Amino acid sequence: MEKRSPINWIKRYGEIRLSLRGRTPPALIPPGLFLPLLVITNPIKATSFGELVGGLLNFLWWITVALVPLMIVIAGFYFITAAGDPVKTEKAKGIILYTVIGFFIVLLARGLIELLQRIL
Repeated sequence: MEKRSPINWIKRYGEIRLSLRGRTPPALIPPGLFLPLLVITNPIKATSFGELVGGLLNFLWWITVALVPLMIVIAGFYFITAAGDPVKTEKAKGIILYTVIGFFIVLLARGLIELLQRIL
């Protein structure tokens, strides 16, 4: 008896494939048997590329709205715990600066999409 191992299985499977080459393999499962069971719905609910981009930007907007106050609080924590340490103070200033820059980038992207949708 041949030992069961993945290598032996691959060898046997390869032999089966080679023996079926050039012929149509027999259908083990009738076509359409599981068709009523397999229903894939669109989770995005977008029917066009514009709706998809709008949905993604809307998602990004709400993530930004949630993260901006959190990042400002974290920067405030760095300011409070800096105790005059210039490294921590600069880190807090950098967090606030990049938070504001990121917020304006997302705000401009949202505004640009709104403008393009009105024009087109």
